[in-house]
Parts: sequence; C-alpha cells; structure tokens
Amino acid sequence: MLEKDSRYSFSRLFLAVIAAMSLLTAFLTMLKVENGMFFAAFIPAEVALQSVYRLDAFYSDAVFLVLCFGLILLYYVCYVLARKNKTWLLVGFFLYLIDTACMVHYIVYAGINSSWIIELVIHAAVLIILLYGYFRACKLEKIERQKAAEEKYIMEFTVSDD
Repeated sequence: MLEKDSRYSFSRLFLAVIAAMSLLTAFLTMLKVENGMFFAAFIPAEVALQSVYRLDAFYSDAVFLVLCFGLILLYYVCYVLARKNKTWLLVGFFLYLIDTACMVHYIVYAGINSSWIIELVIHAAVLIILLYGYFRACKLEKIERQKAAEEKYIMEFTVSDD
C-alpha cells in the first residue's frame, strides 16, 4: 500500500536524494573541490572535510572516511527499507534532524552568512517533507484498518443473516 501512494513515495525519495547529494559532496570534498550541494547531509560532508584538510595520519583518514560513507549508507538503507515500513522514514527523519541540529550548532559557533540561511531553509523543508510522508503513511494505515474492519463487519452481518 505504501509504495503505491505517490505522496509517501515522494517523501521517501528525499532519503535517496540526501544520500546521493551527500555522496557527491563527500567525493567533491575528497577532490578538494569546495562545492557543497543542497540537500546534502552536513555531518558526512564535515567528516569528509576533516579527513581531507585537518588530519595527516592515514588510519585517521580511513576511519573518518568509513564514518562518512557509513552515515551516507544509513540514509540509503532508510530509503530502501521505508518502501515497506513507515518507521524507517521516521528513522531517516531523526537522522536528518540530528544532522540539522549539528549544522545549527556549527553555524552558531562559526558565524552565519547567507549561504547557511539557504541551507537551513532547505534542511527545514526536507524535515517537513519527511515528517509529512510519515504522517501520510499513518493515515493510509488507519484507512486500511477501517476498510478491513468494515469488510469484516459486512461479512459477519451477511453470514448471520443466512
């Protein structure tokens, strides 16, 4: 039922967009191209940035890169598993909420400029879309239960008349 609803699928698609843009941002960061992408998660980009510019030890770079790509993989896993279970969309929402909170902390610490305001607005919009998708799935589940209860009642009613 969930995969057939276009509104839920649209919300779920944002998890894949977050993963893809975060992956692209991480690769660009590793190539030392300073070009953040909209919709990208902040934490993997920051971890990639730390591994490229601030650490010299190889094992530290490897640990940071595994962490970076592990976080990106989490978004993709949430996308895949949310196809059948709405809880994974909520898990993706909370991951992105934590990511947004870290970004806000960074902005407060480092200072705010106009590009960060755009990022904050985009993060807020994505959070709203993910939450909307979860509530849409809850509504669909409730409608499904009501239909099943009605069908059961009709079946009991027709059987008792015979």
